Amino acid sequence: MSRVLVAWIGKTDLRAPLESETIGIGPIAQALDARRFDEAVLLTDHPATEVTAYRRWLATRSPTAPHFQPESSPAPPTSVRSTRPPYGLARAPASDTQARRS
Repeated sequence: MSRVLVAWIGKTDLRAPLESETIGIGPIAQALDARRFDEAVLLTDHPATEVTAYRRWLATRSPTAPHFQPESSPAPPTSVRSTRPPYGLARAPASDTQARRS
């Protein structure tokens, strides 16, 4: 069975290449350092210009080749108690990953 990391790129991830001394390496790089993944599918709603430096930096840190997937931000939950996870947003990248591995 393949181990695939699917994660949203957040602001801390994007800041890590330039500010890792003060903020650390960010959640995605931490996950890639802590475990072995066959693939990383990284969802982003940030402009490509903001993601470019992160993409280059992450490629130097991990043997796992990340696949960057532009997505729209999920709608915020209607209340703090909402338990509706954005599963639908992960289905397409997961299906794409399965297709690439077939």
